[in-house]
Amino acid sequence: MPFSSVTVAMLQCDQGMGNLIKIYSKVRRKEVLTHLALIDLGTEKAKDLDIQTTAVTPIIEALEEMANANVDPCINLLVISHQDKDHWSLLPRLQDDIGKKIANFQLGRVVTGGLGWGDTASAAVEAFAAAFNRKTEPFLARHTDYDYPNPIGELFNINGISFRTLIVNARMNTKRTRTSGSRNTTSAVIVLETNHFKCIFPGDATVQTISAVNQIVHKYPANPLLPCHVLSVPHHGALPTLASNYRNRDPHEEPNLDVARVFANSLQAEILAASAGFFSKYEHPSELALEVLAVGVIDWELHNYVQFSYEKNCWDEVPQTLRSVYTTIVRLNPKAGEAYGETWEFTITAAGQVSRRLVKFGRPAPYPAPRLVALPSERRAATPSSHGR
Repeated sequence: MPFSSVTVAMLQCDQGMGNLIKIYSKVRRKEVLTHLALIDLGTEKAKDLDIQTTAVTPIIEALEEMANANVDPCINLLVISHQDKDHWSLLPRLQDDIGKKIANFQLGRVVTGGLGWGDTASAAVEAFAAAFNRKTEPFLARHTDYDYPNPIGELFNINGISFRTLIVNARMNTKRTRTSGSRNTTSAVIVLETNHFKCIFPGDATVQTISAVNQIVHKYPANPLLPCHVLSVPHHGALPTLASNYRNRDPHEEPNLDVARVFANSLQAEILAASAGFFSKYEHPSELALEVLAVGVIDWELHNYVQFSYEKNCWDEVPQTLRSVYTTIVRLNPKAGEAYGETWEFTITAAGQVSRRLVKFGRPAPYPAPRLVALPSERRAATPSSHGR
């Protein structure tokens, strides 16, 4: 049966990353959650029970929703972009919760990207897969489904929604695959695609990864990644890996973000979504990274987001902005009993209409009600000022 809508949930993992994709279909004229995909699920703070609960609860609730609708609860596709802990470390908690709360759970394909996997990381993902009678499928070499002039390939298809590998195991400037930078460079970059929209999940892609993407796109007469509705910010918006000269630059020299600008200008992503940690020691997402990547974002309802300002050398909370830049941390000075971060959900219909909502611990939090954004054809006909460019 064809899908009716897709919801992309940016899970609140603090310093980590998780993207839950919920696919709905019309069953007897009712919209029913029929399929799930999960791209990454980890945190640096894997022992923090609150963070575990915040990140995993939306997944369990989605599986319960499927079961209550007489749909076999299943994660049809699990992709771990690369081997860093903050992209897989919550799998043991997810496995435990599924065992306690979800009967007849099924797991589909488990795909891993990136080079230089260590024993601990490999064992954790393999254990999760084995618990549900599956084996991991690692990408062992460089691969892209966008190999022009050949037909565009496909990693997986769910009810007419394609999951494609834009790039995985991009070539590095070093032969040392166990360094942090090398692991990030070889991250799998996944595209969720239908005729009306695309969402891009770059994992911890670096400037080298993005350069490889730019080269792939440049070969096509028309950009195969348009229209891009949602772009997950590469590597949480870390400036050191987005700038080609950052690690060896003079401290007074401006970061060279030319590669990132080409990437951003070619995508014109309408919604920018960054996974963030509360006052993360890694100082991302950076203000400059968000500024460069947000070149195409639209104006929407008022909301908060956070960023690290290198100019001020401190964290900033951007209050009540219309710009469609979203972070999983939404406030730096929460009031008593108020969460500092939540999960954002973006729902896109088969016709390309978009709505959003803020979710707190897997349940709706008081927030301005979402509304539909204009169709792509309507946006093109609108005046430039209505786009918030």
